[in-house]
Amino acid sequence: MKNKHFDLGTTENSVFVNVLKIIFGILCIIVAIFWIIYTSGTTNMSGKIWISILFILGFGLYLLLSGFGKTNRYLITGPDYICIKKNSLLPEKTLKVIDIEKVEIYSLNIVFILKNKIRFVLRFGTVYYETSEKIKDEIISFAETHKIATAFVNENI
Repeated sequence: MKNKHFDLGTTENSVFVNVLKIIFGILCIIVAIFWIIYTSGTTNMSGKIWISILFILGFGLYLLLSGFGKTNRYLITGPDYICIKKNSLLPEKTLKVIDIEKVEIYSLNIVFILKNKIRFVLRFGTVYYETSEKIKDEIISFAETHKIATAFVNENI
């Protein structure tokens, strides 16, 4: 079985946009370092200054990671695993077939129930409906191929 890759949201793969993210990330980090050097000699280093420095430093680091493509959210199905990165800053989670007991499919999310009774939830948004449907179809075929129990749950809103 071939690996299939699905993006969980918008990803801008343009080289121009990625270069701009890297440039602005470096500029934010430079500004944060300048503020640290400039305000370290003053006696009134308040918490507000430190909060703003940490915010600009964190934003610059996020822009750098985003420019290098490290913040993309995705789902990959392989021959015997499902790899999900549902948060742009946290590491990916790999679910092996032998660990999955059941898959519950809702209208806006998929719940993987593992054999150790841990529930792993993949939430979809309402904007990219076509992508969500493609992912659901792939998870259904993956579960059928590996004989994993699948339940379709209708939510009453």
